[in-house]
Amino acid sequence: SNGPSSAVVDGDLIGGFSTSSRHLLHVLVECFASDPSFITDALIGHLATHHPVPSIDQYKELLPKRSGHEFDLVMQSKILEAPALLCLIQHISRSPDQFIRCWQVMRSLLATCIGLWHSVKEMRLCRTRHAQQLVVTCTVLEAMGRAAWLLPPCDLLSEVVLELSPPELVKLLMAVWNTLIRFPPQAGPYSPTTLGSEGARMRTIFVDNIFTLAPYFARFFPASKDQLLSPRGGELEEGSDDDGGDEA
Repeated sequence: SNGPSSAVVDGDLIGGFSTSSRHLLHVLVECFASDPSFITDALIGHLATHHPVPSIDQYKELLPKRSGHEFDLVMQSKILEAPALLCLIQHISRSPDQFIRCWQVMRSLLATCIGLWHSVKEMRLCRTRHAQQLVVTCTVLEAMGRAAWLLPPCDLLSEVVLELSPPELVKLLMAVWNTLIRFPPQAGPYSPTTLGSEGARMRTIFVDNIFTLAPYFARFFPASKDQLLSPRGGELEEGSDDDGGDEA
């Protein structure tokens, strides 16, 4: 991704590493090129915990509130203790066959991101105070897009993270969550045309934040030939701005 979020990840994640840590990451990347399963095994092994993995139904009852499940708390703690793990996640996402093995980890990190942004009381995003959350959120979205868990335009969502308020970020991430639960990566690629309500919800977020997201709109929602020729253009269909009560 070449969007503004990349600067956050590169500056706060890579730039904060020591020379020895960068060298170790370089070695791991070289290892991944020759044996992807080795690095995936190492990541999953490091993040392993005896705590049970929350079910989809448990997450459904909880989100968008913060998770108190021990599994999620351990995942969050280990990532915060060793941010270099995010770099490994980024590299593993380049191999969809390996990245699918990280489904439970990524699902947990996405749920944690939703809960953390939901707990933020400020109506404006602060790049310094929320830097850590931004890095994790952007990395999660970028990795999911790179692995084709999210297809266009959803694979570009990390580019607009910095432009949204915390409440709008919660709406965005809940739409991503609903998409992944409806189309889990294990089931194979889905068609963007089947997104339905999730796709409409994402477009509504763009419309509601049009003053900040206007430069991105055409890239995310390119108008078809019929829409360009229509007097109404690419307007939303009536009733498509229902937010589905995600923040209830």
